[in-house]
Amino acid sequence: MTDETQIKLPQADSGPFNDEQSRTIANDLIAAGRITREQADEALIAEGVKPTPTIERPTVDVSGFPAAQLHEFKMPQWAEGGDVTPDHIEFDKQIRTALVAGGFEKAIGSAVVAELVAATKRTEGMDDSALELHTRSELIKLQKLWRDPDTYQRRMGMAAQLIDEIEAKVPGVKQSINSAGFSAAVVANIALHAERLYTAKHGDPTNWKAPASEQQRRGIFKELSK
Repeated sequence: MTDETQIKLPQADSGPFNDEQSRTIANDLIAAGRITREQADEALIAEGVKPTPTIERPTVDVSGFPAAQLHEFKMPQWAEGGDVTPDHIEFDKQIRTALVAGGFEKAIGSAVVAELVAATKRTEGMDDSALELHTRSELIKLQKLWRDPDTYQRRMGMAAQLIDEIEAKVPGVKQSINSAGFSAAVVANIALHAERLYTAKHGDPTNWKAPASEQQRRGIFKELSK
């Protein structure tokens, strides 16, 4: 690429962005269709920033639900005016990496993270009693959605197992999800994605068996222990 066509990333008025901010900007420009991954990597390297690393994605072919890349997930706007903090940047990086590690399709992965943020806002300020009531209400939604008790237990277990597998690749993601309010929508999306992955690899999902480790079976969803 010549100097005349060299892509340059935006600069902050108060000074240069740090490496993580530059990578986030590059991913957003790619998602908006303004530059390609190759152009973004070249621009980052020109600024002395290491490009976003390639994350290993599951190789299982899930027909109709292709695994997305880091830049394809849509991250929600955190605050009015688009204010972004270092914590937001770190969350963005962690969640994008976790979604890729889990092989999520871009629309489903984007829906999961949007609901995580929404659940955090909904439960902000709740005391323990209110949180428990909220969690039970969300669990009832899942029980009504899946109706059959065996289906409910299997999908909850599949979701927990998938989160454990992602946690092994992206340490800390389980804590990030636990810190958000419990959401039936998040659980349902993760569970159905886990079921699709299992079906593509092993066939009939009703043959799924819970991991031997009780701690792993419960995984992120602490409510399974109640």
